[in-house]
This record gives sequence, structure tokens and C-alpha cells, in this order.
Amino acid sequence: MMKIHIKYISKLWSYLQKLMRSGGEGFLLVGKMMMVILLVMGVKEGKGQEIKPLKKGEYIPEAIWEMPLLLQNLNGGTKTIKFNELKGKVILFDFWATSCKSCIEGFPKMQELNRKYGKDLAVILVNSKRNKDSPRRLKAVFDNYKKAYNYELELPSLLDDTVFTSLFPHNGIPTHAWVDREGRLVGVDKGNDDLEKRIRRLIASEQVDILDMGVIINADRNYNPALVDTVGKLSTSIFAKPLPNFLPTQQYAYYNNGHTHFQLGNHPLISILQYAFSKELMGFSFYQYVFDKDLKQGDKFKMSQVLKKIYWYEMYRADSLGSEQVRELVRADVMRYFQLEVIRKQALQDAYELTISPAFSKMESKEGMLSKVEELDEDEMQLNHIAIPHFFNLLSPYLDRPVILKGENSKTFNLMLPKGFINFSLPHKLSFLACKGLHLEPVKKIMEYPYFKKSS
Repeated sequence: MMKIHIKYISKLWSYLQKLMRSGGEGFLLVGKMMMVILLVMGVKEGKGQEIKPLKKGEYIPEAIWEMPLLLQNLNGGTKTIKFNELKGKVILFDFWATSCKSCIEGFPKMQELNRKYGKDLAVILVNSKRNKDSPRRLKAVFDNYKKAYNYELELPSLLDDTVFTSLFPHNGIPTHAWVDREGRLVGVDKGNDDLEKRIRRLIASEQVDILDMGVIINADRNYNPALVDTVGKLSTSIFAKPLPNFLPTQQYAYYNNGHTHFQLGNHPLISILQYAFSKELMGFSFYQYVFDKDLKQGDKFKMSQVLKKIYWYEMYRADSLGSEQVRELVRADVMRYFQLEVIRKQALQDAYELTISPAFSKMESKEGMLSKVEELDEDEMQLNHIAIPHFFNLLSPYLDRPVILKGENSKTFNLMLPKGFINFSLPHKLSFLACKGLHLEPVKKIMEYPYFKKSS
């Protein structure tokens, strides 16, 4: 395909815009088509080089900054900006497609972040040419979201992109590419729970470590080559830091010539515990967990952070083991490495029992897109169409005891949490929730729960 030198693109772009403004409907159509062609033809840098994928710490080439961006709105309208208008901001590229449900479910959060930090942040939705999406399909998909959830996409999107798809290579969606205020690539990942924390740190020009998850090696999530040499060994197992470019692996063993290989690669500790202590944790959520005060980590908040930490675990045995034997060995490794085990208890326990009062009806929601929130934040937070169990999982690290929900699992609601809510005193938190119709009554009850304690 013919390439156009970057220095000519802005001139062509300006000419086409004038043509579109001065002409009739035919000129408008031709102008739009030409604009799209310019965006997808591939741009040469100043020295005539092809666009090359960026590595962490590398700067976006100056030629790319000079590009015009044609942004597509949901209503079919378009607007054009120069990419260099965003210089000096943190830029979050969100790669997506209409076929990716989880991508679209993340848009309300993206819109909220863009509104909240718009002075210092630019969120750019990017739909790659390889997706073969079109403005017509875009509108059809979001018409359905409007009908089902009363949700409308506010952010415009690049369509038929080839430039940023080449600059930030990836083989799956959703994918996020992060660029700092200086125009350097911070990293590419598969979407992350800590979006707001990262944004605030990048706005403050602080260092952010992003695990490279652009081009995925194990797209099927199956077993991967062992980290340790097993030649001559009868058994071995390790916990290691997470590996870049790998998705979490499947939770089952692989057999080769009578030998057993097992991996829990790039899993958070809670996922590893749910495998190792499946009987003890099955059917329970975080708001029901009880932690022994003698654990090294201390309170529930610290434990919640520990349980989110990601590890690469693998185990090898020069024998053919059954699934329960594998699970027992993983359990023993967890207990030895983390000095932690989980037992199921039934005992008299301090808890909060939830009662819903009439005031809750003002917040209750019947339709809307669920807020994709993984943890509460110190800033003001708008939670939309959030389910009661999900909310109490988020709140649990900031409470001093488990919560009994009494079958309120189906209700969803909208709630604005005030700035600093997580730092309120416990009585203040409970009082705020009671005003909203969520009464947490301290009780003592004989109940069954998973108990995290120091391994013996």
C-alpha cells in the first residue's frame, strides 16, 4: 500500500475539511472517505522509517504527534483533533471491539475517569482495523445497550486504526496502553483493577510499574514451559513473581511420560487459596471471611491487599498423581511458603447483619450498566447499578467483622460515596450507610465461615 509522508497529512487534512464545508452531500461523503483512507494508509516517520512498536520507556515519535485523529461519535458524527493537542497529559489508550462485552462494560469507568481527571488525562478508545467494525455496527450495538441498560457511550473512538495498533502491539482485548506526561510508553496490559491509582500517580509524575501484557504468549491459558529445570529431579515447586505476557493458566495438571506438571501461573493469592482450600472456601465471599489476629498481615485491609498480590506457582513430580494428590501438595506449599491456612469453622461469631430500610428505595436501580469497581478509593466515588454482595465485598476490608446478608443478593443500587469515606471512623461509616437504608446491626451468632489462620 502507498505510504504518505507525515508532513503532507496535515495539509491534506485541512484541504479536505474545507472541501467538506464548502461542498454538498457528495463532497461530504468523499471527504470523510478520504480522511479514513489517510488514517489507515500507514505513516512514515521523519527519516522515512516504518512505524515500529514501542518498548517501555521509549517516546512516541514526533511524526505520530503530528497526526490528525478522526474520532467517531455514537450518533455517527465525527470530529478531528491533532494528536499533539494531548501533549503533556497522561494518555490511556483503550483498545476494544463491539464483539468484546468486557470492553464495553469498562466504558462507564473510562467515562468517569475522563470527566474526573480530564485536565490531566486523555482517554482514547481505539477500535483496530482488524476488528472490521463500522459506524453502522457501532450504532447498532450501542442502541442495544441503550435499550437494555439505558446506557449511552459518551467517549468518541478511533475506528479502523492501524497506527496505534502498530505502535502498541497486542493480540487480545481489552488492552490498555499507558503514556506518561513526557510522551513515553509506561506499559501495555490487559486492563487493570488499579486504573485510578495509576492515573493519579502518573499525573503526579510518579513511577508506575506495569506488567507487560500486550502480546500474549499463552492465549489458550494452557501449561507453559517450566521455570525450573526438572532434569534429574524427583520433585520441585516454586512461587515466583508474575511473568509478563502470560494470562493466568488453567487450574489442572498435565502428564508426560508418567510425570506430573502443574501450574497456577499469574494468579492472585486468593485464587491459589481457592484452589488449595476449595472445600473450605467454596460458597463464601470476602465479606464472610474471618482472619485470625495473630496473622502476620494483621487487619482485614492488609489481608485484602495480600490476597490480591499475583504469583507464578508451579510444581513437578516424577510420578503420575491424581487431582486430589496435586491439590494436597499445593496446599502444603501454600502453608509452608505463606505460613497460612484456611479452615471452615462453625462457632459464635461477632458479625454485622444487614437490614434494608425504606430509605434504600431512593437508591435502588432497576436498570443500568454495572460499575466495574475492584476496590474503594479515597476520592469521591459514584457506584452505579452495583449488587449488594459486590458492594459489601468492596466494603469488607474497612469493617471489623463479617457481614450476614439474609438473602438480599438480588438488589442493585446507585450510591455516591463521599470523599474520604474509607477513612471515616467505623461508627461514621455505619451511620452513613444507615442513612442510605443499609443498616449493619452488630450481632453475635453461631455461623459457619472460612477462618484464615497461621499454619501450624
